[in-house]
Amino acid sequence: MIKRRFLALLTAILITLSVVTVTVSAEEEVKVISATVVQELTTSTCFEGAEEDTADLSGLRILYELSDGRYDVWGFDRNTYPDLGNNEINWDFVRNDKGEVVKENNKVAIQITCGETLVEVEYTIIENPVESFELDMDPIVLYENYSDGVWESEVGVGDYYYICDFDMDDTITVHYKDGTSTTDEAMFFYDDYGWGVELFSTQDVTPWKVGKENHLYAKYMGYTVEIPVEVVPVPIKNIEITKLPDKTEYEDVYKPLWQGMAFNINLKDGTSVSATVADEELEYIRYPLDDYVLDVNGLEVTIRDWGGEYSLICYDVEEVIEGLTFKEHKAVADMTVKQISRTGVGTIVDVTYENGEKETFEFDVQGHDIAVSDRDVTGRIKTDYGYTEYSLEAVYDSKKNLEGYNLYFLDFEAFAPLDVITPVPGHYLVGDANEDGKINIKDATAIQKHLAKIESLSETGILAAMIIDSDKLSVKDATLIQKYLAGYDVIHPIGETVEK
Repeated sequence: MIKRRFLALLTAILITLSVVTVTVSAEEEVKVISATVVQELTTSTCFEGAEEDTADLSGLRILYELSDGRYDVWGFDRNTYPDLGNNEINWDFVRNDKGEVVKENNKVAIQITCGETLVEVEYTIIENPVESFELDMDPIVLYENYSDGVWESEVGVGDYYYICDFDMDDTITVHYKDGTSTTDEAMFFYDDYGWGVELFSTQDVTPWKVGKENHLYAKYMGYTVEIPVEVVPVPIKNIEITKLPDKTEYEDVYKPLWQGMAFNINLKDGTSVSATVADEELEYIRYPLDDYVLDVNGLEVTIRDWGGEYSLICYDVEEVIEGLTFKEHKAVADMTVKQISRTGVGTIVDVTYENGEKETFEFDVQGHDIAVSDRDVTGRIKTDYGYTEYSLEAVYDSKKNLEGYNLYFLDFEAFAPLDVITPVPGHYLVGDANEDGKINIKDATAIQKHLAKIESLSETGILAAMIIDSDKLSVKDATLIQKYLAGYDVIHPIGETVEK
């Protein structure tokens, strides 16, 4: 099943590439006339013995002139893709005939080529402060083919590689030439220069296999250590589904509920492990695919969504879940967001269907705080019909003031204005002096009245109003809110939800 899906995907990619190739060849050839450095490297030094790891192209900007009269800028860390026609940008160190990096006068160089143009940047080699490093990491045990093994097709053979990463309890100890040492979590370790420890393998040359001495490597500042890797046979013979979920019919905007599904995992040693799915025990993993994962006696079982088809997978053994049906869902005629908070807790949505039926959904929007930073938030909620997805987007006016949120739900879009955004218990909105859940001129007025002893703010209102100084309320806070509402950039977090 997995190999068939991969072959179909590979065929689609090859077809797409063939189409792209025809399109490019039909275009008039564009040449690169010149290349000019318009911004230098952020740093032009690298460390002795770690030249290839620490010579960084960050900051470099190159202006390319094209034969069709256009100009475009390329930068290694620019996060944009210049249109240079069919000309590719490549870079590498200056190397000798043996492939070794050339070092002359304590310097190395990288050459960036595009078409017939060449730009060379030079680095000065400085002393490496690191003497050595040690990695406290347990030997790795992997099941054979857990990475999906080897695929074969009419166009060739290739390997899927085992991907390994640090665990939370893995540590790195670095010994410096000045006699000092430091120990830190390997997963999050970055030194004062911004360099971390890198994991790599040579599986493309020597694939990891059962019975072989396999190694993962960790590299830092030119030094490398080995981590033993043991590959063991997969213990699973097959998976047998003995009962479908309690609910087997779904509308096509909903993902299945797996409550009540039962199955046996038959092992190669002749024993079996049985399990019945409790929906609340499942861990949902959105990326790279829509997966649900559960633990069955130490065996990781995945329920995978293959774009509307579903399978149970345990290591490299897959069993298709059949017997689920989907019907066209009721079309939504209208939707109203009755309540939403700035952290997404307690969202209430009224839905009216075209057939006249009405329904109310109550759920928490996960990761809602990201939406106020101009990023969409997506997630899923559990209903009586199955799991359904939503998307939330912050909406701003021309002065960058938050107007509300767009909620995409059940194939329908609804707008949630500020007047349905409710305060969050235990939190306050910075600048919301009158505690109405919004930032407007009434908050500046409320501060001024409090200072003039005309009307008093509550304790929470005072806390929200003290924007500049957390110990003292002043007229400067009211002025800052007025500037914020007028569209001026302010350095203070007005509009953010803060826990008391």
